[in-house]
Amino acid sequence: MIDLQEQGVRLGGTRRGPRVLDIAVHVPDAITRSYAQVNRILNRIGAVLLPMKQVTGSDGVRVICI
Repeated sequence: MIDLQEQGVRLGGTRRGPRVLDIAVHVPDAITRSYAQVNRILNRIGAVLLPMKQVTGSDGVRVICI
């Protein structure tokens, strides 16, 4: 599940402040009770997001905390 939350809106409609991205991984225990699959997914997400830390994109947004 990926949940990208909205930014705060200041007077005049200007969006300011950070956006929060929550990522949750779930594998039903009917499939497996091992956390290996969950760990593999979370490690891949980390491998994709960690290199983006403190890098400003073309849209001016910077990933600041992982």
